[in-house]
Amino acid sequence: MCELMHMSSDERRVELEEQADTPDNRKLYEMVLALMSVVKKQNEKINKLENIIQRTQKEKLSVIKWLDDNARPSQSFDDWFQSMTFDESDLNFILEKGHIKGMIKIVENRSPIDSINTLPIRSFKQKKHVLYIYDGEKWQVMSPDQLKKFIGYMSKSIRRVFHVWVDENQKKIDNVHSDFSTTYLEKLSKVNGGKLEPDQIHSRIKNGMYEYLKYDLQNVIEYEITF
Repeated sequence: MCELMHMSSDERRVELEEQADTPDNRKLYEMVLALMSVVKKQNEKINKLENIIQRTQKEKLSVIKWLDDNARPSQSFDDWFQSMTFDESDLNFILEKGHIKGMIKIVENRSPIDSINTLPIRSFKQKKHVLYIYDGEKWQVMSPDQLKKFIGYMSKSIRRVFHVWVDENQKKIDNVHSDFSTTYLEKLSKVNGGKLEPDQIHSRIKNGMYEYLKYDLQNVIEYEITF
């Protein structure tokens, strides 16, 4: 029977034609029993596979639900960023690295990776360029308005620090014949974001934050992640 099953239809036809006789009833009965055994084993495997598929479907989990169940920061995202204070070291990041990279560096300094589980802002490898924030009760996807509010707060704070620097160096700035005056204009441009439009600034800072904060959920859970 095994030999016949592994033959092509032409090979089986030739084989049967070459045989002087066909299987008797006993042989046919034994072949049926063997086939029934094979079918039974196949059915058992199919049932196991179906159970695995059903279990996998039940174990799908949304990222927001996972965050709600596993991440409870001590403060909301708004409270977190509005409690930030800025000084000349933050201003120097902007002046040295440029507006975009400087702002991202400021966020990184206030979001140490070893404390990521306590942060009210998160991102994940499984969902590119999406930021999640905690509103004090639940997690949600950061909206464009929330991103704008966050970056606006940082920009305003940096400008405030810059104005202090300007006041301290006003006499040098007023001397139009000095190199310091030219330097002032370059610094002012960096603080204000250069020639980029606000939407471009927001998008690039968001992407930089995503890359820094992104975490692979497959490292901590065995569920199939859905978004």
